[in-house]
Amino acid sequence: MANVCSFEMLIKGEEQPVNDMLTALTGEGDSVVRRGIETQSIRTVPEGLEISGSCSWSIYASLVDQDEKKINLYTACEKYGVNVEIYAEEEGCGIYEHYMYEDGHVCEVTRDEPFKKWDFKLAYPKAN
Repeated sequence: MANVCSFEMLIKGEEQPVNDMLTALTGEGDSVVRRGIETQSIRTVPEGLEISGSCSWSIYASLVDQDEKKINLYTACEKYGVNVEIYAEEEGCGIYEHYMYEDGHVCEVTRDEPFKKWDFKLAYPKAN
């Protein structure tokens, strides 16, 4: 049985590109981002969409790692013109991740202890 990673994600941008990105992340569109995600909740916020959900193993394995047949998280951000920030945890293996794509800049942090809170306010490129 695969480990399940839970996450909080913020997709920032204009309404249609944000919705296109969500479609790609959930595997429902023409472009599929890696292995994709399962959503538990989606909230509309002033910046875009705030999503809670899960994926197999880790955000890195499910969305970031390169695959010849499917696009990765950063390629999708470029394609749809959105910015994304994700906090994730897989407590069974002690993996805690933070990924951010902001206007072409990438910030990736993996730790063996939880982030103090998931507030979507870590500044690029400085990480915890």
